[in-house]
Amino acid sequence: MPRDRTGPVFVAGGIPCSRFRCKYRADLPRGRADEAALDEASPLTYVRAEETLPPFYVLYCENDMRSLPEQAIAFRDQLEAEGHDVEGDYLAGYTHVNEMTAIASSEETVTQLIIEYIETHIRKTIYLPLVVRSFTQ
Repeated sequence: MPRDRTGPVFVAGGIPCSRFRCKYRADLPRGRADEAALDEASPLTYVRAEETLPPFYVLYCENDMRSLPEQAIAFRDQLEAEGHDVEGDYLAGYTHVNEMTAIASSEETVTQLIIEYIETHIRKTIYLPLVVRSFTQ
C-alpha cells in the first residue's frame, strides 16, 4: 500500500491472507496458490500500528461471495486493533452482485452510505495545495 495516501481509501474484495489459508486457499485450483503473492496482495499484510494509513470504510453484505465477509471483518478488526481510523457498514439482505449494481444509483442505500462517509471525511480534512511561483525579471 503506498505510503503517500492522505484521503479515504476503498479496498474492494481483499485476497485471502495467511490466517485464512486452511479455509479459503483450498478453494484455489491445485498448484495455483502462490502463497507469497497472495500475502503480498492482502490488505492485512500492510496493517501495522507504525504505518501511517488513511481512514478506511469497510462495506460488506450478508450474502456476499464466499469468504469476503470474513475478510472484511478481519481487515476492519485488524485496523481497529492497530489504532487506525476505520468505519464500516453491514448490508443485510444484499448479495455481492446487487451491492455492486446498487452503487450505480445515487438513491440506493449503499451509495448513500458511501457518500455520507466521504462527505464526513472530506469535512475533517483540509487540503491546501502547495503553489510555488517563480518570478523572473
